Amino acid sequence: SQSGCQSGHSRLSATEAALEAWVQCDPVGYALPAHRAYALLFTLGAHLPGCSTGLSGRARKLEQLLLPVAGGSECPGLAPVLKVDEGQVHFLSFWQAFSGILRNISVGDDLAPQLVSSDDDPVAEVELVRDEMLIALEARPDKALDALTIVDAVARVGGMSSMPQFWEAVSQSACFQQPERLFDFAQLTVLLLTWLHDAIMWKEEPAANLSASMQQPRHPTFSRL
Repeated sequence: SQSGCQSGHSRLSATEAALEAWVQCDPVGYALPAHRAYALLFTLGAHLPGCSTGLSGRARKLEQLLLPVAGGSECPGLAPVLKVDEGQVHFLSFWQAFSGILRNISVGDDLAPQLVSSDDDPVAEVELVRDEMLIALEARPDKALDALTIVDAVARVGGMSSMPQFWEAVSQSACFQQPERLFDFAQLTVLLLTWLHDAIMWKEEPAANLSASMQQPRHPTFSRL
């Protein structure tokens, strides 16, 4: 739908802004020290569009969202999950937490409505696949997923998707032809960011020729790392 496309484009822009800000922090191997990741989340959240309460009001809400987690205490149902591994935060976890801020900061605020996901938002579907991957990675000491596990996650999201043919095309990508092939954090990140763009293109104009673009995952921002 048109609303889904508008929501997708706006959320993609917000995600791209977060990605660019992340890269400017000079991450090492797609990871940042936890304290820098929290500071970046705070800065990005404070400058989202549509803040009716002003910067100070937005800052107070972000403190409620982030500080309980940063301090090690629990804040069920409110704080975004930011997983820290040996003092480091990977971009996928950072992106997941940023998605949580987009959802939570809009409550009681006039955050630009297009930043709130709709039922047919292609970005929200890619985020579901990302979340499935992060759950699967928790059980993998080598921090890598095989192609079969990724295709299974894609199939679960595709089964409830507003664009199942897109996810079917993803699952048939050449990079998944070997079920045992492993994808590390960096490769998973590039896959997801590639799908983020392709999903919005597909939503606007479903076409079989988009399948060709899925054969070689790419993302220009991370190519600079």
